[in-house]
Parts: sequence; structure tokens; C-alpha cells
Amino acid sequence: MESEIQWYGGVTAAATERTGRRKPETEINVCGLKPGAQGTEVYRRKKVITVRERKRLAQEAMEENQLSERQTCRFLGISRTVFRYQSKKTNDEEIVRLLMQIAERKPRWGFKKKCVFLKNQGYQWNHMKVRRIYREIGLNLRIKPKKTTSKPRSSTTCHAGLG
Repeated sequence: MESEIQWYGGVTAAATERTGRRKPETEINVCGLKPGAQGTEVYRRKKVITVRERKRLAQEAMEENQLSERQTCRFLGISRTVFRYQSKKTNDEEIVRLLMQIAERKPRWGFKKKCVFLKNQGYQWNHMKVRRIYREIGLNLRIKPKKTTSKPRSSTTCHAGLG
């Protein structure tokens, strides 16, 4: 007496004659994926569009269709603040140049000492910005492991025979 039963969740199970209150086994392959298939072959996602591309599309749509900024942003699903945002990327060449000069003169100085040196010279850069650039140009020093020394003898073994 085997037949297919559909549960309320859409999961199918084989109804078999059974004793007691044991639940029927559910099918393993519920999603319908083939055993050897990869996820990208079976299911393809939408192409991801970056914010820059969406802003460019919005600009073109506004010019071609004579739409307002509000209408265009609503249609493309971007907020108006994202559309208007102008990045404030600064030029870090001066910090790179100074850090490289300090690294050539004082190769054993670490980040903190170099940052304090720059502050004492009158530069007001945030230490987090300096650290980010410090890592980007690869100035992190290799941390040397501590030298192993001989272990001291315990006092109980030396005086065991004296009495």
C-alpha cells in the first residue's frame, strides 16, 4: 500500500504500512536538484549592478526620457541621496611619501612611534588613516619570536641529598 502523500508544506512522503506512531520518512531531494549539478548551473541569480552603474543609468534615463530625479530614482530603486552622493576620496601621496622617508631613516620604528613623530612634526592626520596607509604600503614589521633560554633548575632537586 505505497502511495504518494502531500503534506501541507509541499513535502512529499511515501506512505507505507507501519506500526506505532513513527513518522514517515521525507524525501531527501525535495528541491529537485540533480546530485551532480552545481548551484550555478541550476539556479542563476540576477546580474549584480554596482551603485556607480545605477547612477549612470539614472542619469541617462533622466536625459533621454525627460524624467525628474525623483521619478528616475523610484523607477530604478535607488535612493535620491545615493544618486546625489559625491565621494570625497583624498590624495594620500603625502602620507605615503613621509612614511617611506621615516621607514628609510628609522627602519626599526613601529607604527606608533612613526605616527607620534608625524604628530610632533605638525601633521594632524587621524591615526586610523595613517595605519590604513601604513598597512597598504606594507611597512608592518615582522614580529621576532622571543629567544628561548635555558630553564632554571628547581631548588628541590639540588638540595635533596643534603641533610
